[in-house]
Amino acid sequence: MSVSFLAAGVATAVAAVITAMLVVRFARLPRPDQAAWACAAAGLTLALAAQALGYHRGFNAAAFRAIEVGARLAAPMALVWGLAELTGKSFGVRFGSRLGLAALTAIAGVVLASDPLSGVTFTVAWPTAADHYQFIPNVVLVAIAAATVIPALIAPALVAVRARREPGWREVFPAVAAAAGAALLTLGLQVKLPVNSGYAAICLIAAVLTWFAGQWSRRVRLADLHESAAAGDDTGWGEAYTDTGYGLYRPDTGAMRRVGSDTGFGGLYRPGTGGFGGSAAIPISAACTGRRIPAGSGRSAATAPSGTSAATPATASTGPIPTSGRSSPTARTTRTATRCPGSSRRVTSCRCRSTSSRPPRAGRVARPRRRPHAFTGR
Repeated sequence: MSVSFLAAGVATAVAAVITAMLVVRFARLPRPDQAAWACAAAGLTLALAAQALGYHRGFNAAAFRAIEVGARLAAPMALVWGLAELTGKSFGVRFGSRLGLAALTAIAGVVLASDPLSGVTFTVAWPTAADHYQFIPNVVLVAIAAATVIPALIAPALVAVRARREPGWREVFPAVAAAAGAALLTLGLQVKLPVNSGYAAICLIAAVLTWFAGQWSRRVRLADLHESAAAGDDTGWGEAYTDTGYGLYRPDTGAMRRVGSDTGFGGLYRPGTGGFGGSAAIPISAACTGRRIPAGSGRSAATAPSGTSAATPATASTGPIPTSGRSSPTARTTRTATRCPGSSRRVTSCRCRSTSSRPPRAGRVARPRRRPHAFTGR
């Protein structure tokens, strides 16, 4: 049992634990950068397992391809993806990096996994790509190295410059530096080392740095650092809103349509009541006649215009709604507290009458009178 096999076996076990931790963290915090760290650790674990088998039984074509695909393709590309997710301010930059890295990984993966080898015999010694790959796979490996070195050098410098002007980027720098170091370490697998256990050490250090990047980046609120945060989550597909100083608006409405509650006092309730009425609730009668009763004016449903009954607010009735027969005016008002009576559309105000002012006939239940609507809102 060789020292190289023991080193590769221990490194494989540690990398497997790191991969499991990153996968669990991604399940709890489903963000693209966390997915990138988990993919990078998985690629390094695959390469370490292939090294352990190669040092024990001798390398073969399958073990050689597993090392090249796992440690020299999947791991660096995933680390660069994580760097792009951390440092990219705009969604366009992050989305473009996803497309470019996905295309490069797919094409390079097919070439490295299926291109014929040179025919050099494998031994227990470390198999180099220059000896076993032909021209096209070696060119692909050079392209992967270029796509790894350039972002790994630019990302830390970019974050350092931003941190001087924006203190929030200081929290990102340790994670970016660790991920960049791990990506650059994968390039050491193509260097001829005096001992075979050095390659296992390179993969293990890269896995540890990947774990540190994931551990540190989970504390960072990326939505606060990016230019435009999507509504709800950071998927990049939500509608953005613009804060004009009077509330949030969708940019395609010309600041004429609010996103949240109706703060123009044109609805049934004033904001701050949670839509459940209370002392600040506007009576139904005032809302349905197109008139607004300011808060604190002392007016209530009892001072509604002539021809309109003094309907109670939606929360005035706490009893159960009748389930049989025709509804009473109070029950009708309770059911349609957030909609205009006689219409299924939500309106800001209308000129209809919510309840009838006539007393009910003997033996009959009062029914709201419906009149043609003249909507003044949306």
